[in-house]
Amino acid sequence: MSEDHELEILKMKMLERIIQKREDPLYVKIAAGEPIEGDEQIIDRVAKIVDVMLLDFWAEWCGPCRMMEPAIHQVAMKYKGKVAVVKINVDKERELAMKFHIMAVPTYILVVNGKIVERFTGAIGYDVLDRMIRKYIR
Repeated sequence: MSEDHELEILKMKMLERIIQKREDPLYVKIAAGEPIEGDEQIIDRVAKIVDVMLLDFWAEWCGPCRMMEPAIHQVAMKYKGKVAVVKINVDKERELAMKFHIMAVPTYILVVNGKIVERFTGAIGYDVLDRMIRKYIR
């Protein structure tokens, strides 16, 4: 098989992957800069769409979580299409919180290519989130 033919096959596979991503309704939310309410299945789907994901473990009764809400939305908008912000309610997703060893909320976990690369707990503010993410955006 010639190099040109192999290159064409590779291009076609990449195009198919891009089309599959864009057909997922979550892609539209990520591209629009909207945080996504998530569970384990959503995290798995999002991981197939983007390489960088910010997991926001929160609770409705948590004051610092509510304080961070504008910063979370700001991050989602700034990095729309590049970073997916997935909000996980620890009261509804207890097993997932246990899986990620969440001991306090809010906790933010940055996942890049399926690996946890950063983890912060508390109302850390927009600037800290932005610096954390910026290190991993190409």
